Amino acid sequence: MYIRRTLKNYFVPHSKNGYHPHILHTKRTIFYSLFFLVSKLIVVLFVMLLPLETFSLPEVQNSIADKIALQTNQLRNKLAIRSLSPNEKLYSSANAKSWDMVRNNYFDHRSPDGKRLRDFLGEADYDYQMAGENLAVGYDNVADLILAWQNSPTHYANLIDKDYKEIGIGISVGDYKGVPGTIFVTQHFGTPVNNIVPQVAGVEEKKINVTYDKDRSEVLWQEDSNGVLSLTARAYITGDVASAKVLANHYDINLYPTEKEGIYVGKVEFLGTSDDLFKVILVPSIEIKDLEGEVLRDIIDWNNPKIIAMSSVGKYNQSKEGLSEVFSIFNVSRGIYLFFIGFFSIALFLKIFVEFRKQHPHVIVQTMMLIFLLVVLFEV
Repeated sequence: MYIRRTLKNYFVPHSKNGYHPHILHTKRTIFYSLFFLVSKLIVVLFVMLLPLETFSLPEVQNSIADKIALQTNQLRNKLAIRSLSPNEKLYSSANAKSWDMVRNNYFDHRSPDGKRLRDFLGEADYDYQMAGENLAVGYDNVADLILAWQNSPTHYANLIDKDYKEIGIGISVGDYKGVPGTIFVTQHFGTPVNNIVPQVAGVEEKKINVTYDKDRSEVLWQEDSNGVLSLTARAYITGDVASAKVLANHYDINLYPTEKEGIYVGKVEFLGTSDDLFKVILVPSIEIKDLEGEVLRDIIDWNNPKIIAMSSVGKYNQSKEGLSEVFSIFNVSRGIYLFFIGFFSIALFLKIFVEFRKQHPHVIVQTMMLIFLLVVLFEV
């Protein structure tokens, strides 16, 4: 009887508790709010104190890689394109590429010793009909990474290519241009040889009548005294050039011939800051069309990319995405918030509907604010 009466006083509005359930008293609500805020602060401090080497743990890298693969397939499914199946050999080749970039301190589809995609696939013993590669350096969360790839035509083409059947993701963490804890991402796509589509015989591949010198070409960024950011592309091209353009992030930079033979230059203004430009670093690409209409596609390197050290927010986002499978503190805290969202929602329901004509508006408002706080903490 005592327990029943106590529970009724705490949860059910009635005349003996002044139609004010004890569980929803103002002082208790303030205490709950402080408790939940402190619990979130503990989680944040835990993340801030983690060494950057934590992100090198295989479990963490595998968790991030799985989320990249998941969001890639979600993008494809939205467009009614079949999901890509994970392939161990593609994961091996992608990890080898990411680690090679960390070890040799570069960011390019071609390594300093000349290794390309086909070489990494060969070392992983992946027999393919067709394959593709997306690269990225430095990002705060997987959603930003996928969005950056979407905004780049060449990377987006790989993400939604209907002919690819399999995928592999490689994550490595290391120093890049003096910035520790930089995350390198490699995404390998492939179609194995058992999916070969018969080719039409007798069709001769046309040869493009231009030559592009990647080693003498580059994309630069500059910020003037007024804070205006500009991108300049300079490419060395010879032959029968009809048009040329560079695709850097979601910007098309049309190239025009200069007085110097073989030198093509283009420039655009970037709407944003350098931090926006290099929030996720992607390799720019170049498209060159000859007088016959044939197109040559290749990459063109950044001359001076800005490497942004992982921010506190970035570290927290990476921890949520990669460490939740390793440390239970994230899942436990989210479970607590979810439980109390339901708990106080039920208490608010009883407060309003058990005695509908006897209300304390301030109690309803403060309880709703508490539930809102819990929802925010759950999502953050």
